[in-house]
Amino acid sequence: MVQDGRLGRLLHIEGNFNGPSVYRFPPEHWRQRREEGPAGGMTGRGVHVIDSMLYLAGPFESVFAQSYRLALDYGLDDTTSMLFRFRNGATGYLGTFIATAECWRLQVFGSKGWAKVGSIPHLHTWVLTTCMVNAQPTVIASPSPREREPFRSPLPRRGRGSG
Repeated sequence: MVQDGRLGRLLHIEGNFNGPSVYRFPPEHWRQRREEGPAGGMTGRGVHVIDSMLYLAGPFESVFAQSYRLALDYGLDDTTSMLFRFRNGATGYLGTFIATAECWRLQVFGSKGWAKVGSIPHLHTWVLTTCMVNAQPTVIASPSPREREPFRSPLPRRGRGSG
């Protein structure tokens, strides 16, 4: 929908990838060490949303990030947000909160409409919702491969026996 122009000019992309990761490990566990997870949940979760953003919008021109430890007094930062400017002029936002319930989404805004994917359980289950200017939203509970194409990972799948 982005590449074929149905959404018009790409204006903005935003996403979240959240869950209770910070509560899963005791203070002494290696996954709680800040050097293992710089920028908190961005390291383990947000990087997957960034891959999709780069696939859809191309390289970043600038990034502003803030990351804080708010829920616990030990471990990784649990509240991380980032603002982006892409080289093509579009803007973006990413939030990763690892001291809350599971949720993920990616929403793309264009000059003709928007498209959103996301779900509560995890990446393998999701719903596609689109809305064009002057129209009602359309929800597709099980998107076809063609409808999922703009949101799939930019990394090629490897078959058996390769690399």
